Amino acid sequence: MATTIRAETQCPASVGIAHNILLARLATKRAKPDNLFQIDSSNAAEHTDPLPVSQLPGIGELEIQTCNDLKQWAVDLLTPHVAPKTAITLHNFAKGIDHRPIERFQVVKSVSAEISYGVRLDTEADTIDFVTELAKEIHARLGRGGFQTSSLTMKMKTRQEGQPIEP
Repeated sequence: MATTIRAETQCPASVGIAHNILLARLATKRAKPDNLFQIDSSNAAEHTDPLPVSQLPGIGELEIQTCNDLKQWAVDLLTPHVAPKTAITLHNFAKGIDHRPIERFQVVKSVSAEISYGVRLDTEADTIDFVTELAKEIHARLGRGGFQTSSLTMKMKTRQEGQPIEP
């Protein structure tokens, strides 16, 4: 999969593999940049126990530092701080358990292309060429996905005064 992504987009791909959504997201973070990482159910605790609970979706600000700490809390002690269903979900997340269904295809809500390193454009013609090529890339991505859009937003940032000309 990563090879296909790189071949078609010339972009790196980080791939996280696990048996549920939560662990797959954690694996993807560990895979960055441009690598593959797998978490098996047999070693899920190795990855969740030291994890700061702030990295769990929905945790908020409790006096709990790691997933291992969270596992020690009874679910009913969490419910004054979060909704009962969220308490159960968070307690399960801390144990590497995620019962959300894995959907084969998710609705794509946006298509983007971003250059995150310094691009220095010297002339107006360079700028027009760059923006044109970026728009073509976004158009190609929309076409490959079979998408249509009613609007396109492009953002460009300029070099801050005093910053080097070369990235």
